[in-house]
Amino acid sequence: MAPPRNLDEWLDLASAAGSLTGNFTRGGTVVAREALGHLLGDEFWVDAMDVALGSSEASEIARSLLGHVRPLCVVEPLAARAAVTADSTDERSTAIEVLQVVARPEALAALYAIAVQSEGLVRREVDWALVQGMLDLDRPFSDEALEQTIETHLQGSTDPGVRELAEALSDDVPHGAALDPAEVRALLGHLCTTHGFCLPPTAVEYLARRPPPRVSDFVDAVFFLEGLDPETAETHLYRSLFAEVAAAYDRR
Repeated sequence: MAPPRNLDEWLDLASAAGSLTGNFTRGGTVVAREALGHLLGDEFWVDAMDVALGSSEASEIARSLLGHVRPLCVVEPLAARAAVTADSTDERSTAIEVLQVVARPEALAALYAIAVQSEGLVRREVDWALVQGMLDLDRPFSDEALEQTIETHLQGSTDPGVRELAEALSDDVPHGAALDPAEVRALLGHLCTTHGFCLPPTAVEYLARRPPPRVSDFVDAVFFLEGLDPETAETHLYRSLFAEVAAAYDRR
């Protein structure tokens, strides 16, 4: 769609983006994303998808644009690449990650369809992408039954980290019980030997005296006390620590 140059063209854009609903008009982030998607066009977004799936220095900016606008036109081709039959391929993993970034109901429905047909490590990989996409969802599902089915699927995941995050989809209730001081010290010792997160004694005692009630808060605290930002942490590393901590909380 060409950029609007008069009122009629702006009205066409508003209609295409879903801003005009009966006698009312609406704006906001979701409508703006839809408008940008229409302005740049499907061809642009499919090209951006190809760049995001590649390994060039431009892949991150392409992925960021896809995550910001979340164009519908890339969902089907991404789902096709994410659903390849091989147990694990770089292209499949990247397509799963980009579907998560797009994080609109259609993308998450596609991830769910892949999850229920997968098993083992691939199933866990898709479940992680699915739960994180659900938490980043910016618009409602048109099919509430499907949304509930996905939430139930995630709450029954074999990965304790996924189950912990899935709690936030319904009521965001904290985990049933925080760890006691001895359990905190044992867990931090384990994270030191397995992942190299060796906190100084003062930091260990700080967490032992004030154990966070949520797995996510505990993991974030470990990153911060190590001098790292969990928001920019390597995805695989964060997931690995999250799974270890969630398993410790599950043993309570």
